[in-house]
Amino acid sequence: MLFPMEKLVRGVQNVNRKRWPLVVHLLLFITILETVVAQLSNTSSAGTDFEALVNIRNSFASTSLSTNWTGSNFCSNWIGVTCNNESRVVNLTLSSKSLAGTIPLALGNLTSLETLDLHDNQLIGSIPNVFYNLSFLKVLDLGQNLLHGPIPDSVCSSSSSSLLKLSLENNNLTETIPTHLTLCTNLKGIYLGGNNFTGSIPNSFRNLSNLVTLDISFNRLTGTVPSLPDSLETLALKNNILTGNLSNLSGNLLPSSLHILSLSANSLEGEIPGDLGNLSKLNKLELNDNRFHGSIPDTWHRETQASLDTLDFSVNNLSGIIPPSIQNLTDLTVLKLDRNHLSGSIPGSLVNMRLLHTINLAQNNLTGEIPPQLVNLLHVSMLNLSWNQLTGVVPDGFFSLEQWIGAILRFDNNSGLEMNVAAAPAVIAHEVSQPADGKSWTLTIILTVDGLLALVDAYALLLYWRVRKPKKEKNEPVSMCEPSIEFSVSVEVLRKATNNFHEDNIVGRGARSIVYKGTVGIGQIAVKVLRKENAERSRELLLRELHTMGNVRHRNVLRILAVCPEMDSLVLEFMPFSSLEFYLYKMVGRVCLSWDTRFKILVGIAQGLVYLHREHQETIIHCDLKPSNILLDADFEPKVADFGIAKYVHTGTSGDDSMCRLCGTTGYIPPEYAWASLASTKGDVFSFGIVLLETLTARKPYENWDVEEGQPGSLVEVVRSAYPDKIMSILDANMVALELVGGLYRQEVTLVMKIGLLCTQDDPRNRPDMIDVLNMLTEIKVQRYTEAKSEKLPDVLELANSPTIWDFEENQTSPILRMTEETRLEDWIARRQRWRS
Repeated sequence: MLFPMEKLVRGVQNVNRKRWPLVVHLLLFITILETVVAQLSNTSSAGTDFEALVNIRNSFASTSLSTNWTGSNFCSNWIGVTCNNESRVVNLTLSSKSLAGTIPLALGNLTSLETLDLHDNQLIGSIPNVFYNLSFLKVLDLGQNLLHGPIPDSVCSSSSSSLLKLSLENNNLTETIPTHLTLCTNLKGIYLGGNNFTGSIPNSFRNLSNLVTLDISFNRLTGTVPSLPDSLETLALKNNILTGNLSNLSGNLLPSSLHILSLSANSLEGEIPGDLGNLSKLNKLELNDNRFHGSIPDTWHRETQASLDTLDFSVNNLSGIIPPSIQNLTDLTVLKLDRNHLSGSIPGSLVNMRLLHTINLAQNNLTGEIPPQLVNLLHVSMLNLSWNQLTGVVPDGFFSLEQWIGAILRFDNNSGLEMNVAAAPAVIAHEVSQPADGKSWTLTIILTVDGLLALVDAYALLLYWRVRKPKKEKNEPVSMCEPSIEFSVSVEVLRKATNNFHEDNIVGRGARSIVYKGTVGIGQIAVKVLRKENAERSRELLLRELHTMGNVRHRNVLRILAVCPEMDSLVLEFMPFSSLEFYLYKMVGRVCLSWDTRFKILVGIAQGLVYLHREHQETIIHCDLKPSNILLDADFEPKVADFGIAKYVHTGTSGDDSMCRLCGTTGYIPPEYAWASLASTKGDVFSFGIVLLETLTARKPYENWDVEEGQPGSLVEVVRSAYPDKIMSILDANMVALELVGGLYRQEVTLVMKIGLLCTQDDPRNRPDMIDVLNMLTEIKVQRYTEAKSEKLPDVLELANSPTIWDFEENQTSPILRMTEETRLEDWIARRQRWRS
């Protein structure tokens, strides 16, 4: 109840009659006045919050807010809004609400706000300077959006010392990481990964004495790894351009509280500090894809390293032996030392690491025999010892013991290694041709006991079952395979995971299938369910996909996890960022992918195709590569999907081709498929070229171009007519507006576009192989940081210095790529083959 001013005055007069001291009168008056003002202020502030929320609702393009944020009782009925006892908004949690548009300025009026969570939406524009008044803010999460520009000063100022968590990951933020972040002295978590930050990591982060997590992975940061606060538990700086050694991560400067140290995919060098073996709380140690040299430290202790789970030193220049003390890491599950220069024998003491499930020692100089005691490991799902100098016989236990059923085993390219073929009926062995000098034959073993081998066997059983089993009645449900087949899940499990296949969980529709999103435990899956129409043909394609992809393992190829025999469905990896097609054409507002993200996607697609064409035990031709079949994970890492019409090229056939009818999607089918009955890897190269050009232009290959008569009509023709002088006019306008303002990016795009034109030549004989495409793409990226990267890719740089095919103009920030008239592509490819050998 508010006191009218007359009552206030009358009360003071009554007090005066009692002749109280004047100071008492004044104190009583001030107390009453403060109560009145506070009540008026609370009412006014609550009204201000309501007005701010209405402005926020009107600013966002969101059906969920417009239908839910109605009425005046915003504290109780409005989704994502939490208030305190004074009806002030303290939490605004609107993650994954499909919000589109810019961040509203009205957020700055919610002055009691403690949590602002707009994670995983489609917000665009820059981060506004609206946080100066939010002095109580503890959590600011704007991650997984499409924001660009720098981090504004208001995020951390003298009035924002209460901030505990700052999450801006997976946007397109640029410029340097500001030093004013250290003004938020209470920060515990900084998440800035997946942006385009440049410059160095501020040394002042050392002063954040409460910092627990620092994640700035997947940026373009340079400089060295700085000194770190003692409180730090997680340091993730992978996929940057950091240089120098780890001198700041040794001795007393090393935070003893570290749980995760991830510095992979940088240009760090020097020796790996032995002090890392003293980190008693370390759980993951990832130093792969750098330039470290010297030996692996022999300082691993059972007492201090009890919690280490992952040790990844792969893709470095390490030498020496595998240290004996590594056996003390008894809780280790992942050991990756591949692609180094390690020598000596494989220690049999690895068997003491009872929890190991991944062992990769490939591409070293290891000698001796494979320790027979390794077969006693119980949980290994992948063992890769290929490309070494091992001798002796592969222990039979790898093929006879139950714990190795379903494991991926690779022993290939060990010239002195033999195998008891009778003990391993699933092994594929190839004899290479007899050397010209008359020496004895060499047996090269390509051994793969795949994790889903039973699915392939199930396919053969199913074909027999389909032929022999009487046809079902029309009203009887179709079934893909007998319920007893392994690696299957029940329909009840999938119903629970997808909320009974609710429409809200549909993430894709095709002519023959529907894809649902599902949740199992703490993870997500995708469930591909056949449509009932044309069930026989749909089942045939689904089975072909199962047969083709059941034994494929690559980071850029979508994995099949299981099958559901009861309802003709496959369980696949779930890709949270939809497809490349979605980002090119269907995203609200057509907000674009950055150039670096597009380049990353193209490199990932190329890596997946190289695996399918060259590294899998049987060449696989995709036959239907297009943007809708390129799925993206949370890091925008692409995965090639949908192998329903893919073709095997069985070992022993001549050439990389396979019988096929005209297959694929209009616009992506190579011209030779119209008159030839053979699918080939060069057909995939053509489709990749179309996808590449489409990624740069955001234009479909079969689009109605609205051009004058006599002008180019298809995407390839349009690009050829514009290359190289007019390419800016055909690029995705959103990408140009975002960042193609400097010569460097423009030159890189020019180089990539040239590769697309090489891939889409009409004559398949003139197209490069995918391995050559990947090498060219890698070269382009390396050129930006030639000095830092030159020692990692000598073969690529040797190509760059060769005038035989690519002519690099001098005095340019980045090379200009062009085909010389006097040199044929076949000559260049022949040289590439010689360099690789």
